[in-house]
Amino acid sequence: MLAGIQARLAAPELDRRRLVGERTGTRELVDAPDFLEADEYKIGEPEIVVDTGLDVLDGAPGVVRDESHPEPARGDVVERGERIGAAGGDHASRTLATDPLPAVAHDGVALARIHGTNGTAATTVLTVEFDPTPEQEQFRAVVRDFADGEIAPHAEAWDRDHTFPVDTVRGMGKLGLFGLPFPEEYGGSGADYLTYCIAIEEVARVDASMAITLEAGVSLGAAPFFYSGTEEQKQEYLVPMIAGEVLGAFGLTEAEAGSDAGATRTKATLDDEAGEWVVDGQKTFITNSGTAMTKCVTITARTAPHEITNIVVDSGTPGFVVQPPYRKMGWHASDTHELVFDGCRVPEDHVLGARGEGFKTFLRILDDGRIAIAALALGMARACLDASVAYAKERQAFGGPIGRYQSIAFKCADMAVAVENARNLVYKAAWLREQGRPIRDAAAMAKLYATEIAVDATRDAVQIHGGYGYIDDTPVSRFYRDAKILEIGEGTSEIQRLVLARGLGLPVE
Repeated sequence: MLAGIQARLAAPELDRRRLVGERTGTRELVDAPDFLEADEYKIGEPEIVVDTGLDVLDGAPGVVRDESHPEPARGDVVERGERIGAAGGDHASRTLATDPLPAVAHDGVALARIHGTNGTAATTVLTVEFDPTPEQEQFRAVVRDFADGEIAPHAEAWDRDHTFPVDTVRGMGKLGLFGLPFPEEYGGSGADYLTYCIAIEEVARVDASMAITLEAGVSLGAAPFFYSGTEEQKQEYLVPMIAGEVLGAFGLTEAEAGSDAGATRTKATLDDEAGEWVVDGQKTFITNSGTAMTKCVTITARTAPHEITNIVVDSGTPGFVVQPPYRKMGWHASDTHELVFDGCRVPEDHVLGARGEGFKTFLRILDDGRIAIAALALGMARACLDASVAYAKERQAFGGPIGRYQSIAFKCADMAVAVENARNLVYKAAWLREQGRPIRDAAAMAKLYATEIAVDATRDAVQIHGGYGYIDDTPVSRFYRDAKILEIGEGTSEIQRLVLARGLGLPVE
């Protein structure tokens, strides 16, 4: 299967040069005599449109500057299977539309511009792109091929038997999925965050357990080392994580410190004489923490009364006990455990980042992770929509397909609206992150909306499938069980609403 994917990536029709930053395009002025502005551009003179970091969904104008010889587009390379190249840059950049008619709702929003020169005026049309680049769509097809061929045929059995498929997870590593948002110097692909979200979306379309394994491996396992690790730590931990050879876990949640993460009770006391941290406490609901591939878990621990620090605990360290896996409602093929630390000693240099900055680090990775979880929810909702529409066309009742009844058709229509809205929120949040702009509210919006519509979509999909939807042989049954946790993990829906209310300046507690 991987050989076929690699061959597809090497196809000659793939454009190996593309924009990875701002897109520019030339446009020409046309007569519009109703508006006058003196001393601007001559009729027919080309302009270069430069993105200024405009929100995807707003209507504010960008900056227009005159440039007779624009710089050539920066090149990038899409490489074979295990090293997918950087994705195609800013999906929300402006592209030129000489005819406003193609700027339909899904493809972009047409923005009119007025310019005048020497007694005449000119109207130009600019669009805001909502679609991923052709390279990102090609990459989507590669991940979809892998998901359909290597995950979908086995997902029901893994769910039934509570099996963590090590070989398949390593296959995702060979495909380059664990290295997507990380730079090439550590073995990553240097792709943008939207490309990473597309990968999660496509995997979630067939199995949420494998999607959360990927998401947690990247956003919670590898990302803390990339953001805060020393070069030595990056070489020891980050590089093999990016290759998909090992997994890392992030231990934040405790029995009495879930949404109130600052209430962490796990303690790490420094034994100066031995040069070791002595860790005591427990962590709950920790993903990827007990697999045969798990190399370490990064935990938050109190190192002083008002100080939280991230400490790396290697698997197999004496005093570190991984409890039996939880019996869960869903995500049966995902690995989740309680962790116990009882006099667990780790080297003093196993602090990740600066001492006392553990809380700040985890807040950063949670903001990123919420976008990725929203992408996972989007993939599940899309799968439910596709399955529901197909079933509504095929299932015969009372002399015809059930899709002819409004009670069924309207559920599908509402699902389609929800999926489209979720896609826009998720993709915008990923784009904002790539621009280096604040993402806390955008991530909260995406996670809140996408996860809640995913739960709704799975419920409606089961209803449309009737009795078959209640049978585990039908994917929507598994989706129904898998979806609920999305409203809880990496920040509950209530926490997302709290974040957004505070962003509005409300004195909410």
